[in-house]
Amino acid sequence: PRWSVERRMTLHMARGNAYGSVYVATPDNPNFLGAAPPGDMARQIFRARGPSGTNLEYLFELERALRNLTSESDEVFVLAEELRRLSE
Repeated sequence: PRWSVERRMTLHMARGNAYGSVYVATPDNPNFLGAAPPGDMARQIFRARGPSGTNLEYLFELERALRNLTSESDEVFVLAEELRRLSE
């Protein structure tokens, strides 16, 4: 089954635009949650791992990159805080 779909998109940042790929899980993906509260998403991210490493590492790297770009991505920042609480 196809577990994710690649979407090429423009990311609008405070310092300009960036272009990249985003991978979106499909309902066939065993890790697919759909719409879920941040706590549920954080627990899923905490447990998940892919071929490139843990999803926890990926989210913290995304948070760091967004902060360096002075982006305001409240959803990512809320998830990162939830994951820090789970990691304690």
